[in-house]
Amino acid sequence: FMAKLLLTPMVFAQGVGINTAGATPDPSAILDASSTTQGFLPPRMTTAQRNAISAPAEGLMIYNTDLKCIQFNKGTSAIPNWSCTDGTNQSNPCGTSTVTFIYNGAPVTYGTVVGANYRCWLDRNLGASQVATSSTDHLSYGDFFQWGRGDDGHQRINWTSATSGTAVNVSSSATSNSITPGNADFLGQGVNNWYTGMSPHPDSLWQGVNGINNPCPAGWRIPTLAELIAEKDSWSSDDPAGAFASPLKLPMAGMRAWNQPNTLWNVGDHGFYWSSTISNNPQGGVSRYIYFDWWNSATQISQTQRTNGVNVRCIKD
Repeated sequence: FMAKLLLTPMVFAQGVGINTAGATPDPSAILDASSTTQGFLPPRMTTAQRNAISAPAEGLMIYNTDLKCIQFNKGTSAIPNWSCTDGTNQSNPCGTSTVTFIYNGAPVTYGTVVGANYRCWLDRNLGASQVATSSTDHLSYGDFFQWGRGDDGHQRINWTSATSGTAVNVSSSATSNSITPGNADFLGQGVNNWYTGMSPHPDSLWQGVNGINNPCPAGWRIPTLAELIAEKDSWSSDDPAGAFASPLKLPMAGMRAWNQPNTLWNVGDHGFYWSSTISNNPQGGVSRYIYFDWWNSATQISQTQRTNGVNVRCIKD
């Protein structure tokens, strides 16, 4: 036969103790459960089931099987505000519907959207004048950053149509011996990255909200490759249609290539997005990104030279 461990409730004036030793409950607790072999199991439910709870009390706790976390209601019964116990706010992860910050020397205001795993993103690419209305909406394309560089003007693009645009600043085969080049040129050509003059190569750029040259608003950062993959995995289809149908509405702006920087490549048929994740390529000087295109009707996870100009979409830390 199988022996069962019986937990005996001990009722006292100050509260209820549940244990096997007959111990009195802590005087500060209305319920004091103790065990070295078993745990506390709260009600388990999906997000939809949680949302169906009528007027949940402030402090109500459940285990969310969709999010894989214990949640509690830090709002009121009239306006619930569910948060995971790790501090992530799952009801309003963005905290605000708009973000105003300085970009290209002037104040801009972008919206916010909630993506996969309740992560908050800006609603458009850095440099875009509007949220994408289609995969080839050139007003949503935004700018092309060389990996690790800040908002110093090198990234600026003037878009004229769904398939064409021109770089604002010239390209140069010169490289920099500083992480802040001090000019707006698109630096580095051939096999040279823009920071080739530096040794060792600065792999620490763009790492986190306090990362060097982070071009995102305060409290925001470049996403990791894992965060971009999580978004990709949540799309309705693994292709440009799925990228646009997602909350992020990612367009296909193409890129500014290191080997022909005066020509914009794959405009209107490829979307390229930097991550902050560096590659383990032994030659160094490359970082990870994702891209999607109509040719292959798929989304690829790859790596490329940091001199390439690629879109950036910011995520809230």
